[in-house]
Amino acid sequence: EQQSHTVHYGYICDGDEVLDEVLVVLMRAPRSFTAEDTVEIDCHGGVYAIQRVLEAVIKNGAAPAEPGEFTKRAFLNGRMDLSQAEAVMDSGPVLKQGCLLIGIIQKKCFCSYCMDL
Repeated sequence: EQQSHTVHYGYICDGDEVLDEVLVVLMRAPRSFTAEDTVEIDCHGGVYAIQRVLEAVIKNGAAPAEPGEFTKRAFLNGRMDLSQAEAVMDSGPVLKQGCLLIGIIQKKCFCSYCMDL
């Protein structure tokens, strides 16, 4: 079993086909934003590569986070109170636009998924 808060280098594959070279960050409960086990995948940019990685991880059991889902889970798991959750939700569109801009500048994509480990 891998330790929490570790970064792992490797490849995302679909069968024998290598889709992308990635970094995977593992955060185990309760020491994550949501207080749940979470995996973050840092993959290269480009619509095709991102789409293929997304399809592969979903095919293997990952579930894409809905807008506000991480904040909702953090609130439900007691990691923040209602006023903190509302503040995060109010800043969501700004944060998303900023992340998109950084992604375009760095030509990278940062994808987050909730996964049962």
